[in-house]
Amino acid sequence: MILMDEKDKKIQGTIKAKLIHNFERFLAEGSIVVLSNFGVAENSGNYRIINHPCKLNFYHTTTVKKIEVFDGPVYGFGFVKFHDINNKKIGDEFAIDVIGDVVSCGNMDVYDRNGKEGKRINFEMQDLELISKSGDSSSQQFSQLSCQTIYSMRDEFLVHTKRMSVDEISEVCKELKCVVLGTIKSIKEEDGWTLRDILRSTTPCSEEKLFGGKVVVFGGDFRQILPVIPKGSRHDIVNSSLNSSYIWDHCTVLKLTINMRLQVGAQNDDSDQTKQFADWILKIGNGTLGEPNDGRAMIEISGDLLINETCDPVSSIISFTYPNIFDNVSDSNYFQDRAILAPTYEVVDTINEHMLLMMPTEETVYFSSDSICESEEITTFDRSLFSLEYLNSLRFSGVPNHKLALKVGVPIMLLRNIDQANGLCNGTRLQVEKLGKHVIQAKIITGTNAGMITLIPRMNLTPSDKRIPFKIKRKQFPVCVCFAMTINKSQGQSLSRVGLFLPRPVFTHGQLYVAISRVKSKDGLKVLVCDANGKTMSTTTNVVYKEVLQKM
Repeated sequence: MILMDEKDKKIQGTIKAKLIHNFERFLAEGSIVVLSNFGVAENSGNYRIINHPCKLNFYHTTTVKKIEVFDGPVYGFGFVKFHDINNKKIGDEFAIDVIGDVVSCGNMDVYDRNGKEGKRINFEMQDLELISKSGDSSSQQFSQLSCQTIYSMRDEFLVHTKRMSVDEISEVCKELKCVVLGTIKSIKEEDGWTLRDILRSTTPCSEEKLFGGKVVVFGGDFRQILPVIPKGSRHDIVNSSLNSSYIWDHCTVLKLTINMRLQVGAQNDDSDQTKQFADWILKIGNGTLGEPNDGRAMIEISGDLLINETCDPVSSIISFTYPNIFDNVSDSNYFQDRAILAPTYEVVDTINEHMLLMMPTEETVYFSSDSICESEEITTFDRSLFSLEYLNSLRFSGVPNHKLALKVGVPIMLLRNIDQANGLCNGTRLQVEKLGKHVIQAKIITGTNAGMITLIPRMNLTPSDKRIPFKIKRKQFPVCVCFAMTINKSQGQSLSRVGLFLPRPVFTHGQLYVAISRVKSKDGLKVLVCDANGKTMSTTTNVVYKEVLQKM
């Protein structure tokens, strides 16, 4: 079970089977309780459901008191001077956590929050910055997600990465022979400097060597979608790619020539069809269809891949991708390797809402709690401009909407890294089993942890969207319905059945290539192309920035 305090901090609780009857009447979902005489232990083993280093153990001496309102101390800790700790003026019975060094402190000011007056002091802290960029990712297999979604520097990296001192990292580096970075198409200069600086402390001669003289293996396909640069031009996107970096001059390029995804799904009697399909995918990735062109070309889709239904094309692509869906709602394997792909979130939301209405189970709706982050220096007048209704209306990439509608049996996708060791990563797909008030029970349906039951709590999510002038905090379940997903989100997936829905053309490099190359066989792909009036078409746009491929 998961226990949560008023600040949304969560910790796992465990009770031995023979003691459950002692506590079950006190531990109803949503109840407020006071615990005493419990134990704290390391949160490890096969039954870890949240990413917290500790867990609470219930014993026969543990007491649980149910209350209506908690009026005790909320935080349970206080700030003390580091000097007092260092001089052992603090008793040994206290647990101490050094979170940084206060380098400056401002005056106390008064602020208004929801009509109530509060006081605060702004101070600046210097982070110790004892971090490592070598973490344990979930084990990979061919059908699982690309590691970019499992080990993301952008997705709360400092929160989810184990802290290590420079000495500890240096010990690791002594044994380090090679660093492997998978599905990478860009790298920032500081990543190389970090490793170089660490190695310099033990091996001075590594200071002038790229990556400290260690061998680094980059794996990636430049035909796929390039790094996303908000409001960036074609020139900006191309220049952000790895092969535009000074690092590229020091790389030795080794090319793979066999489409292993199609080899896995190929039958013995269709080798010619598989080869022709693989060649067609390569031509789309290289931008050689529809030549001559400057990177944007109209191409013809083969008739055997098209959906030509004119009455209700959306229902047609749903019928192809999810045949006999009502007979397979309880079968998690049914949703494991099929999806509808589309270029934009608007199209994806439309399909997901359509399919959610089709599901026979009862719908549960969750509304988020949205607010402006307290750290933002926004005046009372400015806050009045951003009403709660306005915050609720905002939609962000990688963050669930204010209104989240779910049903039992529906496939969902995780939007945050929760527990990487147990496969609960950004992009993991699950199937809903139970919908509670504070948690969602779901079964993992992809990756090496497929079949494992997990509990997903609400989380405070802060989008990194630069288009708004402040940081917003949205408390919501970090999931979305995933009958359909964007082409960008599908990158790294291997699927047996894909319905590609293009009511509008792809708009950036590699999107069409990524979409058609997700399938394990030609028979598993159908494409629906529509014009602005909803009429089906046989041609669509392919976008390829050829200058990226010419550098290979």
